[in-house]
Amino acid sequence: MGTAITVVAIVFGAALAALSMILSFVTRLIRRDSEATGGDDARLIQEMHNQLTRLEHRIESLETIITRTGKTTSHSTLKDLK
Repeated sequence: MGTAITVVAIVFGAALAALSMILSFVTRLIRRDSEATGGDDARLIQEMHNQLTRLEHRIESLETIITRTGKTTSHSTLKDLK
């Protein structure tokens, strides 16, 4: 009976060791992928920030053009009404 318990303990220990090695490998693989993805994510966020900054400048330019055009149009309209 002592031999059976020893065999079960060895089999259980081997299975546990194999499972821990597999989980360790998967964890390292996921960590490496997430680090690579993190770099890609940072690059993507930086690119989005640059594009949004350009868009903000374009909107400000359009607001300036519309504001100036609106003032000119309103003055010319008032002159035409008089």
